[in-house]
Amino acid sequence: MSKETKKTVKILDNTYECNYPTVGQIIDIKILENQLSQGRINSLIMSGSVDDAMVAIDIKTIAHMQILFPDLIKDLKVNKLEDLRYDDFQAIIEEYTKVILPWLNDWKNSFNEAIEDKNKEEAK
Repeated sequence: MSKETKKTVKILDNTYECNYPTVGQIIDIKILENQLSQGRINSLIMSGSVDDAMVAIDIKTIAHMQILFPDLIKDLKVNKLEDLRYDDFQAIIEEYTKVILPWLNDWKNSFNEAIEDKNKEEAK
């Protein structure tokens, strides 16, 4: 599995780099998603409402970007990403959905394929 282990994003005038998340970072991301959604992230995703889906994307974006790119908040001069105006937040959503999310999904798919291959091999 020779996947890209680092990812770079450009937000406004700054460039940020992160490594594939550690176990601790993945846990922190999930905890923050649950805190921001008050435990309702799955309900937002499954509701079928476009507005709810957009809020879920906002929550996932905040959680991932805040944990993976801690300097982002400092550079944007806010206490937390939720303090940004929504129009300013769009650049962050764009980088998350076009760069970070596909990269993380590619890794997850690789992990799942490796597990499936191992299970098939063990079943022989």
